Amino acid sequence: GKEKVEGRMFVWLLLSSLVCGFSVTFSLSYPILGIYEAIFGSVALGFALSSWIGYFLGCFVEELTNGVIIGTVFFLFLISVAFAKPLIEKLMVRKHLWINELFDKKLLWLVLVTVGGSFIYLNHTHVLHLEDGYYHSGGSVWGDIAMDMNTINSFVHGPNHKMGFTVHPQSPIFAGHQLATSFFPSFHSALLIVSGLSTRLAILIPNIFLSISFVGLLYLFLHRFIGRIGLGSSTQSLFHQLFFEDDSPAPSSSSSSLTISEDKDDKHQKYERQRKLKMQKASIGSSGAAVLGSMLFFLSGGVGFFYWATENRFSLNHDYVESYGPRSEYNLFWFASIPHILLPQRNSIYAYPLVILVLTALYEGIRPSASITDRLRLFFLAGITTALIPMFQVQSFGAVLIIAVGLVASKPSEISQPKSFASWFVFIFPVITIGLTQIAYFLVGARRAETLKVELIPSDQWIIEVFGQSIVGSFVGPFVFWIRALGLFVPLALIGTLTVRHQNQRRFALSAWILFAFANLVRFQSWKNDNLKFFSVFMIIMVGVVAILLVRVIRSFRFPPVLKVLAIFAIITMILSGGLALRREFTNYNVYHSPADYAVGEWAQKSTSRDAVFLVTNKHNHPISTVGGRTLFAGFAGWLHGHGYDDWEDRVKEQDKILNGEDDAKDLLQKNNINYLVFEFKEQATHAYLKDYPIVYDNQYVVFEISRKN
Repeated sequence: GKEKVEGRMFVWLLLSSLVCGFSVTFSLSYPILGIYEAIFGSVALGFALSSWIGYFLGCFVEELTNGVIIGTVFFLFLISVAFAKPLIEKLMVRKHLWINELFDKKLLWLVLVTVGGSFIYLNHTHVLHLEDGYYHSGGSVWGDIAMDMNTINSFVHGPNHKMGFTVHPQSPIFAGHQLATSFFPSFHSALLIVSGLSTRLAILIPNIFLSISFVGLLYLFLHRFIGRIGLGSSTQSLFHQLFFEDDSPAPSSSSSSLTISEDKDDKHQKYERQRKLKMQKASIGSSGAAVLGSMLFFLSGGVGFFYWATENRFSLNHDYVESYGPRSEYNLFWFASIPHILLPQRNSIYAYPLVILVLTALYEGIRPSASITDRLRLFFLAGITTALIPMFQVQSFGAVLIIAVGLVASKPSEISQPKSFASWFVFIFPVITIGLTQIAYFLVGARRAETLKVELIPSDQWIIEVFGQSIVGSFVGPFVFWIRALGLFVPLALIGTLTVRHQNQRRFALSAWILFAFANLVRFQSWKNDNLKFFSVFMIIMVGVVAILLVRVIRSFRFPPVLKVLAIFAIITMILSGGLALRREFTNYNVYHSPADYAVGEWAQKSTSRDAVFLVTNKHNHPISTVGGRTLFAGFAGWLHGHGYDDWEDRVKEQDKILNGEDDAKDLLQKNNINYLVFEFKEQATHAYLKDYPIVYDNQYVVFEISRKN
């Protein structure tokens, strides 16, 4: 558990993952996709493949051992060898292309240094940062990292160490129930711990790699999405005017007209100079819009900044994205991308880079000019990648499917063409055979929980308090809802969608709106905020649409200055709340585990059975589970509700009765097959019934063994 490294097998596991991911991505996508997309995509795809291979091998040998790590490295090496020939050929034959490309993305590096640097720093301070013997965390990571540690160490030290094809992982927070969540991010960290890393490094290293991967892939997707407008369109769209028509004032006729004596070479040279100037302008415009789109995603937020500047008098102590005050009317339905989603929710940081890789492949694959070979390779890459997603995040898998359905529905005649039909078949075959199989497997774990469900969102879920007045059921309710959550973003996205003329952008935008509508109407889990994972995928596409609209207004001479000022004002309002939330994260961390916490957790690892059930206080980061990997009778109530366990409230009531020493406490201990009872302080352990049980640990924490009596 402590920050130490034992052995070097983790180096081989990480290297083989990255090499394998790059071999597959580069061989299937280059030169249609770029070298950077292959590099960043290799991280997410490589980690996904290593997790899948490791899980299959663990189930085969029925235990998570060093042999599983060796086998995973071996099979990753075999996959790399299978793609070695096309990889080497492309690297050698096209080396002038990819070498030039490496030095041709200056703004990409700007985004990587600023946003990626923020990820690195925050991961360092928030992921079990060790200082003077105390482990620190903070911000929104404070809650979620405990659940990650529970699951990770249940594979390394707890009951999930035993694996099998017919054995579903057990919940570490609800004894007797199966794990009802996508657990591969935690399993990947468990592989790294078995290969020699500490718990901190097994979380920190993948987080940093995947954060950089996500930042790079998002920028490159937006650059590709934006740059294609005009370049591939046969119609004179508004954005074609922006990128390819000279917006400067027209020169006078005397200075612009060509003399009759001007020869054809001069005309040709002038045409070439004008064409190159416009192409350069288009490149700068698309790069700048990609940076703006990245900002809109990473700093997204709603109207919280208004209360920062008024009621809260510029206080930096509040979260101005999710909530910004003590009363219910201050609650907002949104999570800041970095502090609330990508840092704490490791399922998202594993899944979203895969999602962007799929979107990028589909975007290029549906181009009418794409050859059948290119289409098949890109759709195969997209299909295999999509099929790997469910065990990392089910919502991302569902979002990709909805986007794919939207792409087909936006041009149904295309599917009748042999080239298109073959491409979509190559995509959907692995999605059905591999992806949907995981959903069935996942439902086995969720059969006694409401982790996966499909239901219409009832009208009373649209309760929003606006200036103290409810707007339940009113027509304007959803509109006010999204203005509060995202400010001007949704209205601008609608306007941007209406002005998009290029076929690919229009199809993607319409597919994103289908996803948006679906996530507004259907809920998949008991916790309503889980639908934000669908809306994040919607944002990945729509920030490009909004960025194009705003850049056009700002750069074009055809728009009056007042519109340019309003466009800049709109940008500020859409990123200010998110910026304030991110700024708060840099100063929001504290002690997470003390030496006493780690001591009792390590005692549980060494001195109790892997299958032992502990009853503990309602503490979300209890070391018996986070460090020891042992199963809790009932973990933190917020997680139990969020995971939708069917009888969690009754169990929590029984747990409280035992901890409070009520008359039936002893009977409840026996009824629920509790092995150990833990109090955080000896002063809490004064109930009369406890004298019947021996104390087996006494160092701040007091542990009673219930399975035997004095």
